[in-house]
Amino acid sequence: MLFPLEKAYAVSEGLTEVIAITDGPNGGRVLVTNGHPMSSTELFSQRYMRAMAHVPLLSLDNPRRVLVLCYGVGNTAHAAALHPSVERIEVVDLSRHVLEHSGYFEEFNRGVLRDPRVAVYVNDGRHHLRMQAPASYDLITLEPPPIMHAGVAALYSREFYASARSRLAPKGMISQWLPVFDVPYDLVFSMIRAFIEVFPDAVLLSGANMNLLLVGTSDARTEIDPKRVAAALARAPGVHADLQRLDLGSLREIVGTFVADARTMADATEASPPVTDDRPLQEYGKRSLVDFGEGGIPPSLVAVSRVAAWCPGCFSQGRPAAGVGGLDAYLSLAELAYRVPPGLAPAAAPGRTIGGSGYLGSIVPESPELPRLLAALEPPDAAAERYRRATELLESGRFDEAAGEFRAVLQLAPGAVEARNNLGVALASLGRLEEAIDQFQQAVALRPEFADARRNLALALAKRTPR
Repeated sequence: MLFPLEKAYAVSEGLTEVIAITDGPNGGRVLVTNGHPMSSTELFSQRYMRAMAHVPLLSLDNPRRVLVLCYGVGNTAHAAALHPSVERIEVVDLSRHVLEHSGYFEEFNRGVLRDPRVAVYVNDGRHHLRMQAPASYDLITLEPPPIMHAGVAALYSREFYASARSRLAPKGMISQWLPVFDVPYDLVFSMIRAFIEVFPDAVLLSGANMNLLLVGTSDARTEIDPKRVAAALARAPGVHADLQRLDLGSLREIVGTFVADARTMADATEASPPVTDDRPLQEYGKRSLVDFGEGGIPPSLVAVSRVAAWCPGCFSQGRPAAGVGGLDAYLSLAELAYRVPPGLAPAAAPGRTIGGSGYLGSIVPESPELPRLLAALEPPDAAAERYRRATELLESGRFDEAAGEFRAVLQLAPGAVEARNNLGVALASLGRLEEAIDQFQQAVALRPEFADARRNLALALAKRTPR
């Protein structure tokens, strides 16, 4: 038995479900509902559930209001709470019983339901949306139960997405879990079709291998700006630390979640009917819960080479820009995993890493292409090497070049406070005092005890203020 009840921390019968809290087969603690693993603190689960909040929030300017539909064990809600600009998080779940078990996962959700910014509603997600004013949220994120469960199609329908879009603020975003394991291709296409008919410039990301994420926006373009992300990470060391432990801590790893752009999805689903309220295809499109070897990412949806459609700033003259070096190789490595037929991927050796990434090491199969792709990855110590070069330029008085190199270091390692302080020194030496003050202030915010940055900030402020 996958989740033996004799090893359960709790077994409880509620109004609509029996819940068990147990250890999972791959580590972590699992929320089992009516015999099905609904959510988990296992590392893969945390990776995609937290990416559902982190990736869109890092793409937005000062997001303030977040709606989390379907609480699970609190991974996504906690990830949203780590962003310092977020002022309100609404958690909506049909089951009070699920919410009552949140404490069993507190090691990872940090008691997020007690956060004063969090408001909890026991309600249907669609009903909750209808009760809100237009333009209420900067981010709506949801991970409903597995798609074959009765009623779940209501959170994958074209009408639901239209309702969600009407409640997004200008330039607001939506992220939704799209599982493809054991799901026939035609159902995958229909779910995507419903989404892109409402969010036509959506992107498809991989939160953790076959756990895909659909991301859309109320704006004309769904786009990620590496400079904005780097700045956001620098302002939010808690977010950066959370991403680092999930092998998502660098710009390359974040952008490396890309699977397909809007055009690829539109072409692949052109002949597919969308899921609608009166045509809930998931309800009858799966033959059985028995695994017939169906599913996986449809090959026509894998288009990692089109990543510039989502991140145009990641490339300069057709090559990965500073800060995302080796992005093309990283995506090609991930593509090897996406193209493995379901059930045929061999188990990775424990502790295996690829390019310094335990995540890639766990999903990428052995392949003759591995040596070539590994050689193309940016060395793991690229930030340290560029910092050394930038420091030499600074010490030799080549301030403009030094500033450029320190900026490249911060794209690779947004939390590098020494690089931020030295960038301020270079900018001050160039007479760009306001920019220097901004860098010193960010360095002090990241590390208040950093004496050099505090002294440099005081000197810069004194120089700016006439006596």
